[in-house]
Amino acid sequence: MPFSNKIETDRFKTYSLVVFLLLVLINSINSLIGYHPDQHYQIIEFANFKLGRIEASEVAWEYHYQERQGLQPFLIYVYLKVLYALGISDPVKLTQILRVITGLFFTFCLTRFINSTLHLFKPAFQKAYIASSYFFWFIPCYYVHFASETFAQSLMLLGCAFLLSDRNTQGQLVLIGLLFGLAFFARFQSAITSAILLTGFVWTRQLKWQDCLYLGGGIGLGLSIGVLTDVWLYEDWIFTPYRYLDFQLFKGVVNAFGVSPWYYYLTLLLTSSTLLFGILTYLGLAGSMLNRKSFFLSISVLGTIGVLSIIGHKEWRFLLQVLAFFPFLIVYGLQEFSYHFPPLRKVLFFKPFVALLVLLNLALLTYHSLMNSGILSIQGEALMGAVNRNYFNKPARLFYTQIEYHPYMIRGYDPDAVENPFDQTKIRKWFYQPPRLSDQVITDLSCPSLYADYGDSVRLLYINKAVFLADNARDNLLNQGYQLKAATLPLFVDKFIPEQGNPWVDRLNRRIIYLFEKK
Repeated sequence: MPFSNKIETDRFKTYSLVVFLLLVLINSINSLIGYHPDQHYQIIEFANFKLGRIEASEVAWEYHYQERQGLQPFLIYVYLKVLYALGISDPVKLTQILRVITGLFFTFCLTRFINSTLHLFKPAFQKAYIASSYFFWFIPCYYVHFASETFAQSLMLLGCAFLLSDRNTQGQLVLIGLLFGLAFFARFQSAITSAILLTGFVWTRQLKWQDCLYLGGGIGLGLSIGVLTDVWLYEDWIFTPYRYLDFQLFKGVVNAFGVSPWYYYLTLLLTSSTLLFGILTYLGLAGSMLNRKSFFLSISVLGTIGVLSIIGHKEWRFLLQVLAFFPFLIVYGLQEFSYHFPPLRKVLFFKPFVALLVLLNLALLTYHSLMNSGILSIQGEALMGAVNRNYFNKPARLFYTQIEYHPYMIRGYDPDAVENPFDQTKIRKWFYQPPRLSDQVITDLSCPSLYADYGDSVRLLYINKAVFLADNARDNLLNQGYQLKAATLPLFVDKFIPEQGNPWVDRLNRRIIYLFEKK
């Protein structure tokens, strides 16, 4: 590469990193809503229990069946101990700081991976690779969350960064093994990706048996740390990978959460980022298999998706353990195809086409960032920040019409229930819930409890806007002194939305949650 081009690429990489860090900071502060309840109930609440703040009966069923790993709860336990000692106890601030730390760690891992693979790209494709790695919409949106999928991906990115070094020292081999071993105890399914990657590494580098011992020793160290954190969590010698495999797969519990067709992930990859991105994704993944330099990473990612496709229960979040590899595979594959088919290269570098891709990606990034911050979210936790910020140390009574809109509670799962396992139990976000808050379910706005005297307690009403508009007693509620304090859409925007009209307006109103207050 000419020296001037290298300087320009380095400058572009630095600017991209700065902008990405800004996006990480914004999403870390605003993304109160996790992308799935598991990242809270199976990590933070487990740590909350080990800190002695809640009872064992108040944590999710996975704890009692001893089939969730202890690595991440242990890390959160240490994190909370340190921040509590520093005098930081606000749960919203604690998770904001956690997301900042998680985002910074992911940024470090991703940047090391980019630096170790950038030389594989021809100069014309290097900026495209850098930009897509940092700014493909799902990356700054979701990798700030401390979840099993995202943590495993961060560890594997860092492991691959060392894996792809020109020369691996014995210390690096131990570190590579350690990172992949820890990734397994972050997300068990990462074993598929790791096994294929490490097999390819040993094969292509023709490692000596002594080097394989160092690599295996690192893996063993990572697995040992995972086992010891399981012992810490359950206070017994438990091997959670076997417990998970036996209970979730062999006994079929995982399918109780819904079954999707085998092609679910194939369809998701084609349509979730618009059809245009989907076509480029498929072209890139196919092209990445044509070159030996990307072959094993491509096979490891596709193999992971293939195994996940065999399992009946499927969720989009399961792909997050490998999605950060996609920018590398897609851009590298398109580079490979473009030099075999020159017309494709002309299309890829056609400025209006590039501008269209940038605008589509920006729209997706903006939409998902707003959703993560609670805008138009139908999850009860969307207004949790408003409740905690204004009423955390005040006596308050919260009324709600449906558990789906409750800020601190969801339906749990009872694996022992003969029927309706999701109706038998409820679990709470004790970590977030204000200590002086009580709650009560109501059927409608005519419920006498709404208007009873509760002394100095603030009365709060959590209700879906469409349900509120359809209730004949809503005028009486307002006349009794209830005031609208917050919504999952800025109030200055909400007032311009009609109460009813066309189906689009009705759908929009069903996606808005109101928080009323009566002092």
